[in-house]
Amino acid sequence: MPDQLPGHRDVPDADEKGADDKVLCVPATDPRHEHLRDIYHVPEFLRLEIQHFFQVYKALEPGKVVHTEAWADRRAAEAEIEACRKRLAETAGHSEADEHGGAAGAGATGAEAT
Repeated sequence: MPDQLPGHRDVPDADEKGADDKVLCVPATDPRHEHLRDIYHVPEFLRLEIQHFFQVYKALEPGKVVHTEAWADRRAAEAEIEACRKRLAETAGHSEADEHGGAAGAGATGAEAT
């Protein structure tokens, strides 16, 4: 995976769309971020700034509320990314089947993360 994953933030929206997990990534080739290997390596103040952003960014939309959860570690972030890839692959397979009026072809694949 080209980007390091120090961790992710669960930010369930209290709207019609449900939970909306966020993943915090840093460039893997940037020496300034070499020390960031897990969420606990991110300075607490920066984590609080990011958390605050996600607590208030939907306040601009009438009727929207966000409830933040605790930070999760890198392993949880990687598991969430893998779950998203699987959902995308399943959705892509259904879309292809719908377009062709049958089952998805053997060449159908999910997207790769960059």
